Amino acid sequence: MCGWFWLQLVEAALQTVSSVALLAENNFGKYYDAMMPGIKGLFVSSRNNRDLRELRAKCMECIGIIGKAVGKEKFLKDGKEIMDMLMQQTGMSLCHLFLSSSPPLLSPHIPPPSRTDNPSGIDLVSGQTSNS
Repeated sequence: MCGWFWLQLVEAALQTVSSVALLAENNFGKYYDAMMPGIKGLFVSSRNNRDLRELRAKCMECIGIIGKAVGKEKFLKDGKEIMDMLMQQTGMSLCHLFLSSSPPLLSPHIPPPSRTDNPSGIDLVSGQTSNS
């Protein structure tokens, strides 16, 4: 019971942070350095536990929303690190990773490679930045 309550609490906290980032937009940047390491830590620590797949998906969604809010310059390093981590941990291509996960990792807040409004500026297929 305690584990279930903890999980619900963490998921609610991630949703709250996501909502604040959406509303604050660029103003969220001052909280980025305090928030992102913890969210990335949750994301990494949930990778080997099938029971935490939903938490992992919520972390990805929150990371994507925060990245969109703070912009390319602030998010670029963490965005690339997270994408590299995903591909390394799964040994899959991005397309296979996003299409085969359950729950799906692809969120409306995580831009697919073909979208032109990619906030990170990273070409998710090649890993190159837009201005490279």
